[in-house]
Amino acid sequence: MRRLLLCSSLLSCVFSHIAFGQERDTNTRVSLDVYIDAGYGAYPLGGQNGLQPFSTVFPRQDQLALNVAQIGLHYKSKRIRGNFTLHYGDIMKATWDTDYNQIQEANAGIRLGKDIWLDAGFFATHIGTESFLPKNNFFVSTAVATYNEPFYQMGARLSYEGNQKLNAELWLLNGYNLFVDNNSAKSVGVLLSYHFTEFWSLTYTNLLGYEQPREVGYNAFRTYHNLYFNAQLGKFDLQLGSDVGTEKYSSDADSIPDGFLFNALLAARYHLTSSFSVSTRLEFFDDRSGFISGSFTDTRGNERGLRWQAITLSTAYTPDPKVYIRLEGRYGETPNNLPLFGNAQAENRRLGIFMSLGFMLDHDLL
Repeated sequence: MRRLLLCSSLLSCVFSHIAFGQERDTNTRVSLDVYIDAGYGAYPLGGQNGLQPFSTVFPRQDQLALNVAQIGLHYKSKRIRGNFTLHYGDIMKATWDTDYNQIQEANAGIRLGKDIWLDAGFFATHIGTESFLPKNNFFVSTAVATYNEPFYQMGARLSYEGNQKLNAELWLLNGYNLFVDNNSAKSVGVLLSYHFTEFWSLTYTNLLGYEQPREVGYNAFRTYHNLYFNAQLGKFDLQLGSDVGTEKYSSDADSIPDGFLFNALLAARYHLTSSFSVSTRLEFFDDRSGFISGSFTDTRGNERGLRWQAITLSTAYTPDPKVYIRLEGRYGETPNNLPLFGNAQAENRRLGIFMSLGFMLDHDLL
């Protein structure tokens, strides 16, 4: 934690020197953002000691917890830009890279031409219907599909930002959920987002590449496709998303069946007032070959990949755009009877109850 505070202080000094050591430019923005999410989580059914499987927030049983505390500095001028964000908490411990555990993003960019930018460094993933941060979602918890998607990536991005309706990005990355590469291959991906109106948008993302570590002795080509639709209909906010993934193994691994994954998510939020809202989410996940979720032993001793279905109910009080309080319940089960949850008595079901308090601040330094 001391290293986190020290890095934040040093970075703040550097950005301040850059910002105030030059003439004021209306195209230049230096900003600071802070985000904290903390609260209480319990698992009346299927809870266990240690970290709960497939949980990004409140991963410990019956404990007050800090999901995330993060601080970020961001610089953008007419020609260059940069982002550096540090984070700490259970989201980081449950999901993040162990070598660069406290770095959420660290990247720099340069404008190559009109509306064309090139950025390189550490990034949060470009893939996913949901964000891994609760502030960007309807819910505190994330779907199991989100848990199995990439959270972070190292590479370069070429983006076009000249159209208010269309956003396009081309990515070259070390690999799927990697900061440090695990083989000599690179992965490529795209993001295409189109805003039909101010209230309707459709986004497609993908990632393609060889993802097996070099030491396994064979290759596997992975494709991952994500498509999601967001809409605002009066007092309703709707989100519909789906992923399809495949993994094709080389002839050196003929005994391994090719992988196929599918998931779907439907979420809706209704604003009762300007401060109160209620939300529900239905999710379905099927990676029966286990090439992303992993393989588990069922009650009959057979190895199976993860199948999952769940429903989440949540209510939120937002007295100010900077603050929210959420109370949430989530029930899920594995329909193929995988006993993944619980301690002494293994369960294929889990019930989680969460109460979360979040605070967000975005302040211009220049």
